[in-house]
Amino acid sequence: MTPQEERYLAELQARDYDRIRQASKRPSRSLQEAQDRLAVAKRRLARAKAVMDKGMSSEIANWKSPGYARCEDVFQRGGDAELRAEAEKGDVHCQYFLGLRIASQATTDAESVRGWSMAFEAGEKGSPEGEYALGVAYLTGNNGKPQNISESMQWFRRAAGHGHPDAVVALTFAQQIAPR
Repeated sequence: MTPQEERYLAELQARDYDRIRQASKRPSRSLQEAQDRLAVAKRRLARAKAVMDKGMSSEIANWKSPGYARCEDVFQRGGDAELRAEAEKGDVHCQYFLGLRIASQATTDAESVRGWSMAFEAGEKGSPEGEYALGVAYLTGNNGKPQNISESMQWFRRAAGHGHPDAVVALTFAQQIAPR
């Protein structure tokens, strides 16, 4: 090899080395996109946890099933006693409404747990608001529920199937942050 060919080869190797070194310093587009999506998901989850820390009633008050609206009327007419009577007859909407009232007025952790347990039980029996509340609790890992995104998605699907519009949005969010 002539000295000229050796210099040319060294120059090519140096350029290739520089290109490889520069490429290794910046993440690939797909890795960067994944990191960006993860950062967005973490911010959304933090916002959801902040809502849970303040109480879910403000989040779920946006939509009411006809059964829940009827229970509000029952409460307006007869207060907690009438609401409790309807819940004891098996009305899941009144059970959820009563549980939410107990949790929101709780002065002790035990009262709060009792209220959320009642609201969650109503969700397990088919109350769309209770199903949504269970989804949020599992999504954020609050109110006595461990964080479990796949479990939250199941509850959001059930609530969406019962007409809860916020559950559709929450399900989409949970699907975006779910591990793949």
